[in-house]
Amino acid sequence: MMLQRILFLKHAKINLFSEEFCNIEQQDKRTLLENFALSDNDFEVKTDVVHVLTPFKVAQEALEGDKYFNSSLLPTTIHKLHMIIWMLLMMLLRHNLATFFFT
Repeated sequence: MMLQRILFLKHAKINLFSEEFCNIEQQDKRTLLENFALSDNDFEVKTDVVHVLTPFKVAQEALEGDKYFNSSLLPTTIHKLHMIIWMLLMMLLRHNLATFFFT
């Protein structure tokens, strides 16, 4: 997944942008590269998206076949995805309630 690659290269990207910021010719003008800089919040969001999409990637890989469809795995895969979605929703609900009551 492309997002996994971005997260894997997080430290390299941070170093690249810090070097770019040091070599700015004009302080008031943004460079083209600066427009693509990611904040810590951007990396957190990408991490969350990867956590949500990973079960679907695993399910797709389990169901795809080169010459045939693995239909025998379909009920089990749907059940697992259903359970994962419920777990993610419950975690999201707890997080939203906690931030609502404690902030």
